[in-house]
Amino acid sequence: MTHDYGFAFGLIFFGMECVVIGYLIVRSEYLPRTLGLMMRIAGVCYVINSFAVVLYPPFGSTLFPFILLPPFVAATPQLFRLSHRAHGALRMPVDARAGNRIWFSY
Repeated sequence: MTHDYGFAFGLIFFGMECVVIGYLIVRSEYLPRTLGLMMRIAGVCYVINSFAVVLYPPFGSTLFPFILLPPFVAATPQLFRLSHRAHGALRMPVDARAGNRIWFSY
């Protein structure tokens, strides 16, 4: 039972981080604004679920499957978007004039 409370407190902070990350995604132009809005909704869902688990555990276990559907919906497109961009960044560009490969160090 102690583990459940500790995990719920950890998810409160994770939910707050998701809200901040969602805000930053909305403000940036690197990712679509809808991903940022979905991340903010996911963060709020994490916080609500965690408070429900801490304050009244039976309600938290009932709420769990429904409240964590938005985070799953928010994280899945972001995963595909970032992995698609990473795959494009890993391709080695070729210098057209010399035919030499350009090496990047990230």
